[in-house]
Amino acid sequence: MPPERSILLVDGQSFYASVEKASYPEYKDKPVAVADPERRSGIILAACPIAKAQGVTTASRVF
Repeated sequence: MPPERSILLVDGQSFYASVEKASYPEYKDKPVAVADPERRSGIILAACPIAKAQGVTTASRVF
């Protein structure tokens, strides 16, 4: 019989944006969105709740 295993899934709210806000305390009360800086025509990978309240959504296009 194979050994028993457990799988853990953690879904952090706006994870990449939350990491940036934790790394840069000056962003605490500001809208933050994360995208690939190398791709000017990419998409938003994560947006914090403040940015989302202003209409920024994950997968929004970046021009």
